[in-house]
Amino acid sequence: MSLTKLTAAECLLDAAIARLLDKADAVSAIVLAGSAEDVLEGLLEAEGRESEAARNQQADAILRLLRQFKDGTDKVLAFKGACSQMRFVFNWLRHADSEDDPPTLDSDIAEEARETIDRAIYNLYALEQRLPARVRDFDRRRRGSQPTVDLTLPSMPP
Repeated sequence: MSLTKLTAAECLLDAAIARLLDKADAVSAIVLAGSAEDVLEGLLEAEGRESEAARNQQADAILRLLRQFKDGTDKVLAFKGACSQMRFVFNWLRHADSEDDPPTLDSDIAEEARETIDRAIYNLYALEQRLPARVRDFDRRRRGSQPTVDLTLPSMPP
């Protein structure tokens, strides 16, 4: 069997969506979607398009907000801090090697799963300009059930 990184990322994303929607297993969905997000971001970076990755787009938006309130913000530290914060739950679920990690986590795990899936979807679309049917179905179901912040690219198909 031949497997590309792109195909592997799509499988991870599909599994994340299935775990969240079909099994209501947000913890597994976060880890699967976070892994897909990382692979897709790596593929964008390999093409010299790292600025198009969802996490980088969001961190840049946070930096723009910070600059409005504080001059002299260290861009590199603020950017890394923003990315780290976006990945806190994902990393907390996967690691137990930091003394700073709290023993319990108080978070809306389902919302964290949706946000992680959204970033992976954004990266997939930025890379391929297409979305698999399962992803489109997830997006429709999610938007129909609650108001969301639109993280999609402007040219994303409905």
